[in-house]
Amino acid sequence: MLKKLLFGSALLLTAGLQAQSYYYISSLRAGNPGGLNTENDQQSDASGGGWTKLIGQAANPVYTNKVAIPFAFEFAGNAVTHLKAATSGYITFDTGASATPVTGPFALPSSNLPNRSVSIWGMSASGSNDGIFTKTFGTAGKRQFWIKFFSMSTPGDAGNSWTYASVVLEEGTNNIYIVIQNCLQANNAYVSPKHALGIQVNGTTASSVKGSPNITNQLSDAIPEDNDFYQFVYGNQPARDAAVLSHNLPNYLSRSAPLTMKARVRNQGSAEVNSVTLNYSINGGPAVSFNVSGLTMANNDINELTHTTPWLPSASGWANVKIWTSNPNGGADEVPANDTQTARIYVYDSAAPRKVMHEVFSSSTCPPCNPGNLALSAIFDARPGTHCVLKYQCDFPGTGDPYYTTEVGTKRSFYSVNSVPATVRDGLPGVNPNGGYTIDDYDGLQAKPSFARIKINTAQLSWKGKVDFNVTITPLEDYMTGSNWRLMAAISEKTTLRNVETNGETEFHHVMKKMVPSPNGTVLSNLQKGVAQSFDLSYTFPDKYRLPNTAADRINLATETTVEDFWDLEVVVFLQNNATKEVVQAEWKDVAFNTGLPAEADPFAFSVYPNPVRGVMHVRLEQAANLQVKVLDVNGRELYRNQTQGVQQISTEGWAPGIYMVQVSNGEKTSHRKVVVQ
Repeated sequence: MLKKLLFGSALLLTAGLQAQSYYYISSLRAGNPGGLNTENDQQSDASGGGWTKLIGQAANPVYTNKVAIPFAFEFAGNAVTHLKAATSGYITFDTGASATPVTGPFALPSSNLPNRSVSIWGMSASGSNDGIFTKTFGTAGKRQFWIKFFSMSTPGDAGNSWTYASVVLEEGTNNIYIVIQNCLQANNAYVSPKHALGIQVNGTTASSVKGSPNITNQLSDAIPEDNDFYQFVYGNQPARDAAVLSHNLPNYLSRSAPLTMKARVRNQGSAEVNSVTLNYSINGGPAVSFNVSGLTMANNDINELTHTTPWLPSASGWANVKIWTSNPNGGADEVPANDTQTARIYVYDSAAPRKVMHEVFSSSTCPPCNPGNLALSAIFDARPGTHCVLKYQCDFPGTGDPYYTTEVGTKRSFYSVNSVPATVRDGLPGVNPNGGYTIDDYDGLQAKPSFARIKINTAQLSWKGKVDFNVTITPLEDYMTGSNWRLMAAISEKTTLRNVETNGETEFHHVMKKMVPSPNGTVLSNLQKGVAQSFDLSYTFPDKYRLPNTAADRINLATETTVEDFWDLEVVVFLQNNATKEVVQAEWKDVAFNTGLPAEADPFAFSVYPNPVRGVMHVRLEQAANLQVKVLDVNGRELYRNQTQGVQQISTEGWAPGIYMVQVSNGEKTSHRKVVVQ
C-alpha cells in the first residue's frame, strides 16, 4: 500500500512539473530590463561597441548560423547551449530545425514555429539596413545576452516602417525578455506591423502577450527610456504577488510642504487583487500603514495607490524613505522581494531658482548636429534667462571640428560621450537633442530646487588678452558636503564663423575656448549654509590665432588660440559634484572690455570709420598739428604707426578679426578709440 501511495505521489509531482510553463510580466515605457544596456537603440556593429552581426539583408525568411550562448542557461528547465535566429522575427533553441522559416505572425502555439522558440514574429529583413546582431552586457553571474532584430521591415511594406526589437537571455535567473525598442515610420503611408510576442515550448504549450498575434508597434525614439519589455518566467505563477514598480518620492522636498505618498503597484499574481496594504517608514521608523480596498486588479494590471496619511518632515537634511505593499487580499505576498522601493530625499528649508547647465557636444562635420543645435535653440529661446550653455566642438565624425581642443577630449571622457550630438543637462548622461530632449524635459529640470546661488560680480578683458572674473557662491543648505564639489568655469565665444565645415552650419554659438583653470575646475572646501565664498579667476589668451586644418591638427593651448573676436566673449560657471557629476547651479556673464588706460578728458578730437571695418580703416584727425597714430591689437602689439594729420587710410588686410585700439598722441597726452575688424 505504501509503495502505491509513493508511486501516486510521484505521478502527481511529475504531472505538476509537466504542467509548468512560462508566464509573463509586462513593463511598458519602462526602459531596458535590469538597466545593463544603456545604449542607443540603434547601436550595431557599424556603431562599434562589441556587436556581432549574424546576418544582413535577406529577400526571403532564413535562419542564421548557430550561435553559442555565452553562459549557462536553461529553457523550460532544460540546459541549452546554442540558438539560431530567423529573419521573420524569432529565435529558437531547436537548432536542428530545418524547415524554411515562415513569414508570420500566427497565434501561439503554431505548427509554423519550431519548438523551444521565443517569438517577436512579424518581421522581414528585406531592407538594405536590416539585420540581426548579438552582444553580451554585464559581469559574470549577472550577464544578459541580447539578440537584436535591427531595422527590420514590415512584411510587404519594406519602405514605410521599421522595428528595432530584441530577445534577451538573463544569466542566473534564466529569465527571457522581449524588448520592443525603436519603431519608426517613413511617411503617412505607415503600416504598423503586427507581432506575435511570446514563448512556444512545444506544439501544445505556449505563453503569449495579450493581443498576439496582432500587437502593433507604438512609435518610439531611439533612447532606451521609452522601451517596452516583457519578462517571461518559467514555473507556476504565484497567486498573490503585488509588486511596487515606482513611487512619487522626489529627490528634494521642502520642509514646509507635506508629501502625499503614492506607489505604482502591478498585480504579478494569477489571482485578482481586491485589497492591499500600502506602508511607508522614515529613517527606519515605525510603519505608517493604510489598507487600500475595492480594487479589481487582474494579472498585469497597474494601479497608482495613494496613502491617506501624508509625510510632513520634522527637520531638514537627508531622509531615507521606504514604501512597500503587504497582505494582498489579506494574505501573505508570495514574492516579497519585489514589494519594496526606497528613496533618499534631501529635505530643505530654502532654495534658489535653478539655471539649467547645458553642455553640448557637437561638430561642424556632424550632419545631425545642425538640426540638433536648431532644436536646442528653439527650447532655449522659449525659456530665456533660466539656462546656461557651453558647447564643445568635437574631433569626429570625419576630420572633426577645427576648434576641437584637448580640454574638449577631457570633458568627453568625463561624461563618457561617444556620439554627437549629445546634450549633457546638469551633469545627466548625454541625450540626442534630435527627439531625445524636449521642452517638457527642460521644464522638469528647471523646476528642481537649487541649494546655492552664484553671482559673477565682474568679468572683463584687459588690453593684454587677459580675462579676469570674480565669482561669489553662497550655499543655501548643507547639501554640498564632502570633498567632491568643484567650481567649474569656462570662457566661451558667443559666435564663431571660421570653423565652418561640412554639415551646413555657418555660425556656431557659445563655443568653449578655455576651461579655467582647467577641466578639473577649482576644488571647493568648507562650504557652509549661508556663508558666501568669493573666487578670483583669470586666464590670459596667447597672442597667436590659428585656424587648424582638422581636429587632429588641434591648437596648442599654451601658445595659440582660436578666439575670433575678443569683443564677443562670455564666462560660464557652474557648481558640480566631481563624483556624481550632478550640477546644482550655473551662471554666465558677458565679458566687458577694459582698455587699461586711465580715464581722462579726451584731449584730441578724431574719428575712426567705418566701424566695424572690413578692408580699409579711415582715421580722421581734426587738429592741424602732426600727431602720432598707432593701432594696437588686443594683446598690445603695435600693428601700425605713423606721424600724420588730416585723414589717414590704414589697410587691415591680413589682420585677424577682433578688437583693435587706435591711439592718437602728441607724446604727452593720448586719445583712443576701439575698432572692430571683421
